[in-house]
Amino acid sequence: MIVEINTEHLIKSNLTANQYLLALLIYENSYTAFINLKTNFPQIIEDDIKELANKGFIFQSTNRLGYTITAEFLVYCSKKDMFDALIERFPIYVIRTDGTKDYLRTDRIRSKRRYDNITRHSKSKHELIMKCLEFEISVREMENSLKYMKRLPNWLDSQEWETWHERMENESVTVNNTKYGTDLE
Repeated sequence: MIVEINTEHLIKSNLTANQYLLALLIYENSYTAFINLKTNFPQIIEDDIKELANKGFIFQSTNRLGYTITAEFLVYCSKKDMFDALIERFPIYVIRTDGTKDYLRTDRIRSKRRYDNITRHSKSKHELIMKCLEFEISVREMENSLKYMKRLPNWLDSQEWETWHERMENESVTVNNTKYGTDLE
């Protein structure tokens, strides 16, 4: 099992890495991983569980794991859905060449499933896709070709970001923000 740990949250929570990992496993209901750790490192896990309970991050419960996290730990593990971040940045609509308004954020349920399958909840993959999307939007705006952007489901199905990632690596696009007549000589 691969678990991503936000080091900023780890430091702010004032927990050890083991304690943070255990609380995260409890939060995600990862029974198998939790039991494997408890079986292989019983004394370490018991000490860390006692410390988590003393700090008020977990309490005993009747669920399968035997523990539940408190609201205090939720502050450190709640994260915004990656698909929501994609939706926020993806253009809402474009004006096509024939002058019609075409909405791009269609079929969100299928798109969310597809995006989750693509990223497999990997933050690094998500960040790469977002970087490529940003690049595509900026290039299309500079080239006045935003009207040719694909709808979200097609954009995901065709893995459009890979093309833009290649282009991003092979080109350096600089945006010049100075306008004519704004420099003093």
